[in-house]
Amino acid sequence: MPSILTTKPEFPEILSVIKEYLEKQKAVGEPARIHFLDTNHYTSTSMKVIADKSLHELVKQYGNPVYVLESINGAEASKLVQDYISGDKKALTPDSGVTDNKALKNASLIEIANYASQDQKTRILFPDTRVDDLERILTNAPKDQREAFEKFSQNFGTEVDRVFASRRGMDRNNPIHIEEAQIVALNIMLRSFNEQERNSFLAVRGKIAQALKGDDLLDTSAIDEKISSRVLENIRDHDVQLTIYGAAHFDKKNDLNDRMPGLSIAIVDKDKTLAKVLMSDEFGRHVHNQFPDYAYYADQHKITKLDNDKAKAEYLGMDEKQFKAWELSIKVREEIINKLPSSPVETSPTAPQPYQQPAPIKPGQLGLN
Repeated sequence: MPSILTTKPEFPEILSVIKEYLEKQKAVGEPARIHFLDTNHYTSTSMKVIADKSLHELVKQYGNPVYVLESINGAEASKLVQDYISGDKKALTPDSGVTDNKALKNASLIEIANYASQDQKTRILFPDTRVDDLERILTNAPKDQREAFEKFSQNFGTEVDRVFASRRGMDRNNPIHIEEAQIVALNIMLRSFNEQERNSFLAVRGKIAQALKGDDLLDTSAIDEKISSRVLENIRDHDVQLTIYGAAHFDKKNDLNDRMPGLSIAIVDKDKTLAKVLMSDEFGRHVHNQFPDYAYYADQHKITKLDNDKAKAEYLGMDEKQFKAWELSIKVREEIINKLPSSPVETSPTAPQPYQQPAPIKPGQLGLN
């Protein structure tokens, strides 16, 4: 099957940095891991970078390529890719019945699957199984809990949107935060349930929250631990790991890069600076202050080492003065968050004490990074 991407180096600037890193790891006999940070989840450019034929051929000179790809529906993703590798070429097409999943609808995935079908030493891993865990919990839950959850999930997103619109209309200069809106929406919906529905929903929600976000619903650290553990269990000697994940998994303490140290390169599209992601309402209460080793500006064919304020400011779409102010605000915010009680609901005047912040439910609403 002819390549859907060019066989020439489409991003040659990035190869010299990667080759230097691979040579260094080979010299010291250490594992080689190359992490590509997407600004969100699977932009077409970042997938084209990781699927580039020249990168694959370079990595093969140093070990067996293992592609670690983000997908919150890991079991389905793995099955469809294996079906494709085994000869079912319709498995990764839009009409294959794939659930709403950016990873599986990206043409570059077919290129990576072709590498695996042509070389048994090339493997593809989808270590994030949150949707699968959710489905397993619901399958094993009593009927009353499943029905209460279904009633909640059908209306939760609409209620969150309504809360957002209502609060924004009251005070445009002080918009409600996504997590605050979720808390308010949760309590509105719980008040609409009868006692039996409310008890049934709360019984299953704790298990769901644990599966989707771990102990800390404001962070991905617990999920990062699960992801990295699954990856490390599947990595063998002489493997070279090629990871692509959303930036939020790599720019805080105790993240994927801490658990799986390696070369980290952010892929930046011209219309998506990381500032738009890290400074959005969705991430406003998180502390993102770790930077990758390099930023690759695909539209400019430029790779920059993020070891100085000027480079970091450009990476975040700022000038140096704005960057210094942002850096100071991050430090202050981190100090404040470290002093907060463990439950975010305890500090919210809109939420009754018995209830905690909800975990996002539908895959389309998860905001999982």
